[in-house]
Amino acid sequence: PPVENRPGAPAGHLIPTGGASGAGFTSVDYLPSKTQMSRVYQWQLGVETQLQRNLIANLAYVGNSVKHITQDVTGNYPEPGQDLVSPTGQPLSLQQRRPYYSVDPDLATIDEKLWAASSNYNSLQARLEKRFSNNLSFLASYTWSKVLTSGENYQNPSNYMATVGPANFNTPQRFVLSTVYRLPYGNGLRYGGNSNRWLNGLLGGWELSGIYSIQSGHPFMPSFTSTLDNGNSNFPNQICNGRISHWTINKYYNTTCFVAPPLNQFGDTEYNPLYGPAFRDLDMALTKNFKWTEKRYVEFHAEAFNLPNNENFGEPNDFQCDGSCGEGAITSSAAGSNPRQLQFAVKLYF
Repeated sequence: PPVENRPGAPAGHLIPTGGASGAGFTSVDYLPSKTQMSRVYQWQLGVETQLQRNLIANLAYVGNSVKHITQDVTGNYPEPGQDLVSPTGQPLSLQQRRPYYSVDPDLATIDEKLWAASSNYNSLQARLEKRFSNNLSFLASYTWSKVLTSGENYQNPSNYMATVGPANFNTPQRFVLSTVYRLPYGNGLRYGGNSNRWLNGLLGGWELSGIYSIQSGHPFMPSFTSTLDNGNSNFPNQICNGRISHWTINKYYNTTCFVAPPLNQFGDTEYNPLYGPAFRDLDMALTKNFKWTEKRYVEFHAEAFNLPNNENFGEPNDFQCDGSCGEGAITSSAAGSNPRQLQFAVKLYF
């Protein structure tokens, strides 16, 4: 960017244009000249077998590792607990204690973009598939997995790679069942094989399908007002598990298990120690074609989304505030969650 000489500094003491004191220049984003492309390594090992003529089972270990993920690391901050004073004995402000205060008194943080973070994914994946026969097909899939990240979320910028924990999108368990069932009524089927044309056209050919899914909630991290005096945030101390077996929307986790560490000390809580509520959903559809000729027919659809009308809750308020802001309470629904929806459609083909 364009630069200018810092007012009052020796010649050649350059700062970005607009960075002179009082001009509002407060932060810098630094991008190293040498960058690295992110790399993804993937692997899997599986076995598949046919249990019956139309029934197939699959079991696999699937993993990947991502290196050189971009991350922003905060710079130009003083070490916590530095009780520095001016030559006149006056305590220095946070701004005055910043390392580059002598370069630009207005400069606050320097965010350095690095390609240093990493993640690892490991999973056990099981699948059972029944191909369509005897009016039924289904696919059942189960995944047990864990995603760990390193360096993306930290409390000490000087040691950012030390923070290892579950990724914010980590979903330990997920089960999905999709199925299609053709009602066995009509010519050539178990029931109604001798029915007349009109009865067969009315009761035969109905097809019921559905998708049921259930998964673990995502991890979250209790937070609070930082006890560091250098403008950075820190983690809480954890003194007990924090999980509640029979939780309510007013108290999802035990907030007393997470306390603020002493002044200017980093907390000992591991990143993302708790998990939010699970997510459940069941969608169903009923379809049929009413034919009067080979090319002319009416297609009927009845669909239900979230058929049981499950309430899927969002994550609780994780900000610790000594009971003054409703910490631990759930006040929203999960993203993508909707109340039961029914819709009907009729399409004419001619």
